[in-house]
Amino acid sequence: MSLLAALAAALALALAGGFPFGAAGAVRGWGALPLAFAAGALSLHLGLAVATLAGLAWSPALVAFALLASGLAWAALARFRRDSPGWPRPGAWELPALAVMTAVVLLGAAGWLSQPDFFYHWGLKAGRFLEIGGADYYFLASPSSWRLHPDYPLLAPELLLLPSLGRGGFDEAAALAMAALWIALVPLALGRALAEAGLDPPSRGRATAIIALALGGFAIGYGLVGAADPLIALALALALPPLLAAERTPARGWELGLAAALAAASKLEGVPLAALLVGADLVTRAARERRFPGLAHLARTALPAALVVLPWFGLARAYRLFLETNAGAFDAGRTSAILPALGATSLHADWALFPLALAALPWLLGRRRLRPAALVLLAQLGFYLIVYWTGPVDSRFYVLSTFPRLLFHLLPATLALVAIAALGPREAAAARAASFAPPPAPGESVS
Repeated sequence: MSLLAALAAALALALAGGFPFGAAGAVRGWGALPLAFAAGALSLHLGLAVATLAGLAWSPALVAFALLASGLAWAALARFRRDSPGWPRPGAWELPALAVMTAVVLLGAAGWLSQPDFFYHWGLKAGRFLEIGGADYYFLASPSSWRLHPDYPLLAPELLLLPSLGRGGFDEAAALAMAALWIALVPLALGRALAEAGLDPPSRGRATAIIALALGGFAIGYGLVGAADPLIALALALALPPLLAAERTPARGWELGLAAALAAASKLEGVPLAALLVGADLVTRAARERRFPGLAHLARTALPAALVVLPWFGLARAYRLFLETNAGAFDAGRTSAILPALGATSLHADWALFPLALAALPWLLGRRRLRPAALVLLAQLGFYLIVYWTGPVDSRFYVLSTFPRLLFHLLPATLALVAIAALGPREAAAARAASFAPPPAPGESVS
C-alpha cells in the first residue's frame, strides 16, 4: 500500500504538471513524465509557499486544489509547447534501464536503501510538517535544529509527506518509495536528451542502460534513497535538451526555467546551479543571435527559479536559519586533507570508477553543441570544490561524507554528454538534420 500511495502521489504531480499533454502541445508518451513531474512538483511547492505566507494549513483539500489549479494552468500554457520536438517513446532498448530502476524503487520502498539523512533530516522535516499541517519555521529556528540543515529549501520534505497526506500519520515506507521514484526518473529524462542529440534507438538504449546501472548500483550499494540529491540530478537531466538545442524557442525557455527552478527548490547546492543554467542559456543565445535575449525569454528561463528562491530566502533570513558553517575563508592548508579524500571518494567501490567520466568534461568543451552543458557541469563541480576549501569544518570528513552524493548530481548528465560525443552524429550533420537542411553536395565537408 505504501508503494501504491507513492505512485499515486507521483502520478498526481505529473497530471498537475500537464501529463499527458493534449494534442495542442503535440507531446505524448511516457518520455514526458519527468518534466511533467517537475512542473507539478514546483507548482505544488509554490502553492504551499503561498499557503504558508497566508497562514493556511496544508490540508488534503488545499493540496488537491493546488494540484487541480496547476493542471488547469499547464493546460492553458500548452501553446508554449507547440514548438517542442516531443519526447521519444521508451521502447525495448530501454528495458534493461527500466529493470534496474524498478529494482531501485522496490528495494527503496522496502527500506533497504535508506540514506541516513532521511531519518535525521529530510524525513524528520516531512513528518513534522505533516503533523502540524505546514512548514514549522519555529521548529527549524530552534537552537538544536542546526543538525537538520534548517536553511535548506523545502521541496523534498513537501514531496516526501505527500503520500501520507490524509492517512493519519507519516508513512516512512511511502516517503522512501517517493524518493526512490526520483532516481528512476533520471534515466528516463536523459533518454530524451540522447534522442534529440541524434542517437539511434539501439545506441540510446545501450547508453541509458549503462547510466541506469551506474546510478542504480550506487543507489543500492551506498544507500541513497531518502536524500534530495536525485532531484538535483533530475534537474540537470531536464536541462540538457534546452542547453543542447540549436534553436532557442519558447518551449525550450520554459523547459530550462523549470529545470533551474527544480534545482533551486531542492537543496542549497541547487541555487547556484539554477543561476548557472540560466546564465549559460543567456550567454549561448546572445552569442548565437548576436544580441541579448529579450525580456520574454528571460522571464521564461529565470522567473520560475526566482519564484522559488525569493520566498525561501526571505523566510530563511527572517527566521535566521542560515548556518555559519555553510562557508568561511579560503584556506589553502586544507589541500593536504581534501585531495586524498577526493581521490578516495572518486574511487569509491559503489561508484565502480564512473566518476572518472568527469575527466572528459574539458574534452567535451571542444564540442560546440555540448559546450554550454559541459561548462555548467564544470562550474558546478568547481563550486563544490570551493566549498570544501572554505567550509569551516573538518575537511577530510566533509569530503568523505558528502562528495559521493554530490557526484550523483553531476554524473548522469556527464555520462549522457560522453555518450552523445561518442555515439551521436557529427555536429554539423546533426545541426543540418535538426534544421531540415539538404544534405551536403558530393565532396562537401561536414566537419
